Amino acid sequence: MSVYNVIYALFSGIVKLLFRIHTHGAENVPAEGAYIICTNHTTFADPIVLSDSSPRRIFYLGKQELFKIPVVSSFLKALGGIPVDRNKGDVAAIKKAISVIGDGCPLCVFAQGTRCPGVDIETTYDKLKPGLGLIASKTGVPVLPVYIRTKKNRVKMLRRTDVYYGAPVMPDEIAAFAGRDKYAEITKCVFSKICDIKNGEASLT
Repeated sequence: MSVYNVIYALFSGIVKLLFRIHTHGAENVPAEGAYIICTNHTTFADPIVLSDSSPRRIFYLGKQELFKIPVVSSFLKALGGIPVDRNKGDVAAIKKAISVIGDGCPLCVFAQGTRCPGVDIETTYDKLKPGLGLIASKTGVPVLPVYIRTKKNRVKMLRRTDVYYGAPVMPDEIAAFAGRDKYAEITKCVFSKICDIKNGEASLT
């Protein structure tokens, strides 16, 4: 049994209770094969919430500063964290992410590139990073828009957290993007679907 499986077995029930997690649209999660999750980012707890709501182990891109904290680093790596330098084009992190997908594993990318607590996600389009578009374009796998909803857009213990898995954006739709800014446009397209889920304008089936 892997370290991840041990952690999941020990803490999954506790996490569900502490964050009062309710999952919607879980049928959209592929039972096998690689895919990318794109979600809004509110707090450090997002990877924990997503991991607990997902029927499959998810790998994550996370800021490298967190991986310099000894205990936190070990936990993040066990959870599936991949450190990325947000101050430059981190080629090594992108290659690692593509490798994870190549192994058939799910990968989560926080499109905003940073936490945006307490604000409407539709005000954060200026925070979007092209990394999601780059990875999606290079790997040709489905992208699941996921919306994490909680009161005042702040994930806190004992506060209900709803995780909505939207219908996937398929590879042919991603491949249709072209031009110099295609990676940024792909990210924007997927993020707009997260906003649609938030506004009740997108079906989860």
